[in-house]
Amino acid sequence: MKYLLVIFLSVLPIILLWKYINNLDPRKEPKNILLKLFLGGFLAIIITLVISYLLSFIFDDFFEYEVSKGLVGFLYTVLGIGLVEEFSKFLMLYVFGWNDKNLDETYDIILYPMIVSLGFAATENIMYSLDGGIATSIFRIFTAVPGHVFDGAFMGYFLYLYRMNSNKKNNLILAVLAPSLIHGIYDYIAFTAENVFDILVFIIFVVAEFIVAKKLIKNMAKNSIIFSFSEIFCSNCGTKIKTRFCPNCGKERQL
Repeated sequence: MKYLLVIFLSVLPIILLWKYINNLDPRKEPKNILLKLFLGGFLAIIITLVISYLLSFIFDDFFEYEVSKGLVGFLYTVLGIGLVEEFSKFLMLYVFGWNDKNLDETYDIILYPMIVSLGFAATENIMYSLDGGIATSIFRIFTAVPGHVFDGAFMGYFLYLYRMNSNKKNNLILAVLAPSLIHGIYDYIAFTAENVFDILVFIIFVVAEFIVAKKLIKNMAKNSIIFSFSEIFCSNCGTKIKTRFCPNCGKERQL
């Protein structure tokens, strides 16, 4: 009975967050693409484990390292945890959704990485909760699970900038680095909290992240537009374009 309750508490936030972000979509996505992206989140867990295993050959205590306050601990949470996990999600997003024909409106660009993140969070949540029990499940409902989804929102925002603004590579890099940094800071504060002040800092960080991410998601949904990136010629200079702006003269195409 206890394990059933733990699993229920682990799955509940996944269902609620799925419903929330999907209901904001002005034009609902086919269930098969969403399920495929969700499965990609599960596979991202496997990729994360493989990368971490390979890193353990370079850093002997990679798996056993206990995060402590200081630069080493911070770099470990940002690069060893945040970057590895967010890169794995990004890779699965690219494989399962980036070139899918259903990705045809701007909200989709932020929705897809959030669904991948939900699949990742669901798998991770069940694993941690079965090990830690009901208290862990309840704690993660309000912190880690929405945190993963909102990291996906930040990833999606920079992917939106990348895809809608002449494929500027710095935005593609930020699509991975920004959520990795946020993810790493979250883990660093959580792992090193020792007193009431540290806990207060953690709460403030989580609340601030959630407020910003929620506002971002709502704005993306409210201002979502349909786009088509089929190859056409710029009406101004004749250059072939697949993005919103011509890479040669910068003229905006009509969506």
